[in-house]
Amino acid sequence: MCRSLDADPTIDGVLNTGVSLTKKANIDPYVAGQVLAYSAIWFCPTHITLLKRFADYYKGGREA
Repeated sequence: MCRSLDADPTIDGVLNTGVSLTKKANIDPYVAGQVLAYSAIWFCPTHITLLKRFADYYKGGREA
C-alpha cells in the first residue's frame, strides 16, 4: 500500500490503489477504503493528508 502511494501520491493514485485492492483481494470498495486508511495510519502516516484530500474530493457534499 505505502509503496503504491509513494509511487503515485495523487488523488488518482489513491483511486487506482483502491481499485487494484478490490480486484486483487476481491473486496468491495468500502473495505478497500478501510484498508487504505488503516495502512496509512499504521504504516505510512505521511499519506494521511493525501487520503483526507481524496475523501474531500469524492465526498459528494458530505462531511468527510
